[in-house]
Amino acid sequence: SKKRFHAFSIIIPTGRLELTSHKKLKVMARFIVIKGVPNSGKTCTMWMIYHMLGHLLQDGNYTHEFKLKNGSWSIFKTPHPIAYFNDKDATDFMAKLIVKDLKIGIISEGDEPIPLENKINEFLSEGMDIIICCVRTRATKYSSLKMFLDKFSGVYKCDWLTLSKGHTKTVSNANQMNTALKVINLI
Repeated sequence: SKKRFHAFSIIIPTGRLELTSHKKLKVMARFIVIKGVPNSGKTCTMWMIYHMLGHLLQDGNYTHEFKLKNGSWSIFKTPHPIAYFNDKDATDFMAKLIVKDLKIGIISEGDEPIPLENKINEFLSEGMDIIICCVRTRATKYSSLKMFLDKFSGVYKCDWLTLSKGHTKTVSNANQMNTALKVINLI
């Protein structure tokens, strides 16, 4: 009689764990997705998350890699988070951090589906444990939200947060801070 081995999956906090008789243990990335309307403060919220994560680091020796909207990479090795760039530079960014032995990728740009998909695939190929990204909610045939739902949400564990646009700057800032804190608590 032949022995049969069956594959099985277990859901764990950092993603989906797969173990089969012929494969090594593999942990898949987990996503934290912030969705919001245009100008709801998604990029500002990502900067807040980035700074909060920077303060969780114990050894203070890590690399920041930013891909600015003009396509150039800025790479820094510092013991502290990078300060918020001025409005001309701080459009969107990507950052890679290691926090609590987790490789975390942050993608602030989520308006257009193809650039977002490319950046997500880049982080997946680099073995990120957690990818924090934004998607714009809007009524278009192929939005970044639709792309994410079609290509990633059925494959990876995803935590979704909605960022509401406040009717005043104070309310918007409070919404952004609350969303950033929720993301930190999910990590």
